[in-house]
Amino acid sequence: MQWWVHWGMQYLLAKTPGGELVHQLLQEKVGQLRNLEQGNQFDNAIKILGLATKHGGDLKGKRVVEFGTGWVPAIPVALAIAGCEIHTFDVSSLSKPEYLQRTLRAWEPRLQKLADATQQSICEIAERWEQLARHDDLESLCRATGGVALAPCDTTKLPDESGTYDLSVSNLVFQCVPESLVVPVLRESARLLKPSGLAVHRMHLTDEYTRNDPQRHDLDFLKLDRTTWDRWFNHRLKVQNRWRASQFIQAFEKIGLTPIEVIQRCQQSDIDYVRSLDVASEFQGMAELDLASIALTVTLQKPPVTAPHPGLYRLLPVAEEGGLASDDPLRREFESRGSTEDSQTGLLRAV
Repeated sequence: MQWWVHWGMQYLLAKTPGGELVHQLLQEKVGQLRNLEQGNQFDNAIKILGLATKHGGDLKGKRVVEFGTGWVPAIPVALAIAGCEIHTFDVSSLSKPEYLQRTLRAWEPRLQKLADATQQSICEIAERWEQLARHDDLESLCRATGGVALAPCDTTKLPDESGTYDLSVSNLVFQCVPESLVVPVLRESARLLKPSGLAVHRMHLTDEYTRNDPQRHDLDFLKLDRTTWDRWFNHRLKVQNRWRASQFIQAFEKIGLTPIEVIQRCQQSDIDYVRSLDVASEFQGMAELDLASIALTVTLQKPPVTAPHPGLYRLLPVAEEGGLASDDPLRREFESRGSTEDSQTGLLRAV
């Protein structure tokens, strides 16, 4: 399908009363829901769970929050099969019981891959799948794990207490968040994580309208200024903020999450194309690799709690950071109490 047909249909439906229902029907008849069993959501879920296992260990019993349930609940179902307590949230209610049943059936031939990714036995994976396959809707499936499925909701203000999740995940969601809300949503995802908790997020960095049009490059949207893009291409049925990889990474660091593995997909042909492109002013000055990246997968960690025991001591990471600087407020506080530094143990001892 040519990109302008895809765009034009969605633009008109976004302006039409009841357009959401027609849009969903089209997704079922000719869109991604027609053959959801062959969609890339399942491979993406395996990658996400594999990274979470690689950096966080066994997923069984982990409390997980997903941002953006979407149409096909491949991620929450995979996490439930892996033995997680899954809580999934979305600003729109898109999933239906029919989609859940098809998703469960689609996972059956992929259970061995899921077992390999999570380093679990195929027996326990298959047993959980059989138990979960009895559920008729996503809400009851999540409840069976101890979690919830909630949509629509405000993903900048979720109902859970701070520091209560082991893992935060999303798949192809954050590039579809309005630009003004990206940092608030990311900040909420960080708030929910426990100290040392992990986050795994995947983002597409290309124009979703051009995906099936070989006549238009996926990065062509970089030449449009923000006003034009927002006026014609962002609407209630689809939002693309066009953020580049560096902007996402900087935002994650701003809210206090540390990247521990970054996978940035870029091809030489995309770099060559960007070199010939007259990009909009907001993208000028960015590195070619950044502009040409078409996908980003990032694994992050929330810092551990490092507060000292009140009035006693603080371990100094001498080998790693050279101890506390002379102007560090904590050092001044201890020295004001007459504390001494033990050069052997690296402790500041209050007296």
